[in-house]
Amino acid sequence: MAEYVLYNGNLYPRSELSLPLMSGLWESSYICERMRSAENRLYFLRDHLKQIRFYAEYSEFSLPSILDGDASRFEREVARMLNKNKYFKGAIVSAYFSHDDWLVTAQPISSRKFEFNSDGELIDIFEKVLKPVHLLSSFEPLSRIVWGYAQRFYFKKQQQNCIILNEERKVCEAVRQNLFVVKGKKLLTPPMNSGCYHDILREKILSIARVLEMEVEQNQMLNIQDLLRADEAFLASAADGITWLKGVRARRFYNRFTKQINDGLNDLLTGDLQ
Repeated sequence: MAEYVLYNGNLYPRSELSLPLMSGLWESSYICERMRSAENRLYFLRDHLKQIRFYAEYSEFSLPSILDGDASRFEREVARMLNKNKYFKGAIVSAYFSHDDWLVTAQPISSRKFEFNSDGELIDIFEKVLKPVHLLSSFEPLSRIVWGYAQRFYFKKQQQNCIILNEERKVCEAVRQNLFVVKGKKLLTPPMNSGCYHDILREKILSIARVLEMEVEQNQMLNIQDLLRADEAFLASAADGITWLKGVRARRFYNRFTKQINDGLNDLLTGDLQ
């Protein structure tokens, strides 16, 4: 079955569509937001919309009219594409916006919930290219260059991601995901002024941790040793949910609180579609 993509409100078989984006010409001039869907609806659409608009306003980047208002028209168009592809259970939706043009693609997933990766991931720390820290470091468009180098690093190691450091050699993020570590009953995550990517799931995870009566620290810079001395570590994004890290380099981690936070996120997903 052909995979359909949505371009400016029209459905096209992906194999037949030729776009500047796909040839890389949009690399410096588009916003990409990755979202999760279930039953043809987008989880946390208001949060995603707020993030997109904030970056656009801050960088003086115009957005297509499909995002006007509460973006309900955008959600209906995405639902039409998901239905055409028969991605009824769920999908990872990637939406690209470049001034008047917009493109949406999707990949099916097997569960509407955030499945916990009980086997965990073993990853390394990428130290060759450090992420600059400036006003727009926390946004996806300005993170792509470093992410590209980081992806080549972990592909060569046959891993799924890696830890990225900022220009001060502080622990910053992973590719398209935020980093969280647990020490005792304290949850720590790199502060926004570290240059870390801002994913909409960040605040939701911090709120869940507080409900679990964990101490939350989001204003303290983290160094490599803070990570390697932690009890637990995980990555998170709105599209992928939580990725438990079984280990970083030779350090191995537990997952007690990580599992509880994952359960809390699934409760939020259920509530978001009601």
